[in-house]
Amino acid sequence: MTTYFCPHCKQVQPIRAYFDGASYVARCQACGYPIDGDGVVAPPIHQAKLLFIDDDPLLLGFFRHFARAHEFQPLIAPDGPAGIALAKCERPDLIILDALMPKMDGFEVCRRMRAEPDLRDIPILIVTVLEDPTISAQGMKVGATLTMTKPLEPPHLLDTIKTLLTLKPHPATTA
Repeated sequence: MTTYFCPHCKQVQPIRAYFDGASYVARCQACGYPIDGDGVVAPPIHQAKLLFIDDDPLLLGFFRHFARAHEFQPLIAPDGPAGIALAKCERPDLIILDALMPKMDGFEVCRRMRAEPDLRDIPILIVTVLEDPTISAQGMKVGATLTMTKPLEPPHLLDTIKTLLTLKPHPATTA
């Protein structure tokens, strides 16, 4: 994580860098103050997109904060149909999906995503509060890469995300 001295906070803080259409801009992650100076902030080569699909707004807020804190780009969907549409549009690097949701459960969402040619290679992590020993097998049957039980401990979740991101095939680079 890149840090810089924020003149507003008067301390070293993590910074957030982004492209505003014309140039890269750096801001203090704590207060949003623009960071200017001699330091050069290089944009990340690729900021992995994580799609979180869950009907619980509190968990979506946690996921958004968690992803940003670990320099991932969060994508949020409150239900299965919205998650499928967002995945088709954004092509995330990883999908984290609640098993129990109204409208369409996570297993059906996973099954439908695996049927889409553009989505079939994206790792899918199904999370659930259910402690049924058959849940993992059910997740694998519909194409999930992994199934985990909630509550999710942040360090374990981060390790799992990093591992799953290594499973996604990356496009070949041309020189």
